[in-house]
Amino acid sequence: MSGWFHWALAGRRALTLLARNPAVDRNRLGIFGISVGGTLCWLVAGADARVKTAIPIYGYGYNVDRRKAVFGLVRSDDQLIYQEALAPEAYAPYIKCPA
Repeated sequence: MSGWFHWALAGRRALTLLARNPAVDRNRLGIFGISVGGTLCWLVAGADARVKTAIPIYGYGYNVDRRKAVFGLVRSDDQLIYQEALAPEAYAPYIKCPA
């Protein structure tokens, strides 16, 4: 299993801990991340409906990686499967909050 999924589980666990804190409004949970944290935002927001807003900054996305096309490189079937099913931005259709 990819380390990304372990990190996403840790992020979801952090949401659980926040939601259990009486000083936190569990109906207004949000996540924010830069670079690796931005990439992680896609995974957590797409997998956890408790996220009401997500702010991914510089979260890398393979679906918008056009460098290969510029250099005439063809993506392998494995790369296409990864992009469509496992890449962080593949979770975008499941995000129900503003991002």
